[in-house]
Amino acid sequence: MVSLSSNLTEEEVKLRYITPAIEKAGWGKNRIRMEPLIEGRILIDGGESYRSRNTSHLKPDYLLMTSGGKYLAVVEAKNMDHSISEGIQQSKNYASILDVPFAFSSNGVGFYEFDFNTGLTRELSMGDFPSEDELLARLESGCGIDKDSAVLYPMHYDGVASHSKYLARDVAKNDLCSRLGVKIIRIREEGCPEISRIIYSVKPSIMGTEYFESLSNVISLVIKDILDVDMNVDGIAPTS
Repeated sequence: MVSLSSNLTEEEVKLRYITPAIEKAGWGKNRIRMEPLIEGRILIDGGESYRSRNTSHLKPDYLLMTSGGKYLAVVEAKNMDHSISEGIQQSKNYASILDVPFAFSSNGVGFYEFDFNTGLTRELSMGDFPSEDELLARLESGCGIDKDSAVLYPMHYDGVASHSKYLARDVAKNDLCSRLGVKIIRIREEGCPEISRIIYSVKPSIMGTEYFESLSNVISLVIKDILDVDMNVDGIAPTS
């Protein structure tokens, strides 16, 4: 005998199982967007701006928002003919494009999660979908920011080799620092994707005079901004 659940469409699985599980975790209807049509990231090439052909029309099954209106998680649904993890790559793609730190997939039997901050995955039962508070707490912990810490100016050097792949993680950390009133300083190599609150940029790390001059100037700027002191680094004056 064929099970009734195996004949359910994806929309029926969402209606009967996935949406109720998300709402039970405390996500109100006003913080759940279902299949919103969202424009993808704008790309810039030679001074011309355009939307990537692969990301011009995004339509994730669920976008979950914080009470402050920021996207926190993507959930991609499949029917029960698929495994719980079968939609995770699609969910990760959406999350990466939209700079969202958590990606989930579900077939109505369970959830599969990918955390961009840690790179870890896990399987969850339908009754264990995380709440907004849980995800925000994990985001804070995963970013390594302690709001009670005496560190007022966390500084990061963002190299192209790694940070071009982890845009969602960097954006999430910036947002977290903003909420905590912490001014994050990023020395970011040219070529990394642009994100908000990036003040300093250094030319790619080709070991040579040009790179070290660029880095020295940036360090001087950072010291001047934080300490309000004009300094030279190894005899190289800060840029204006």
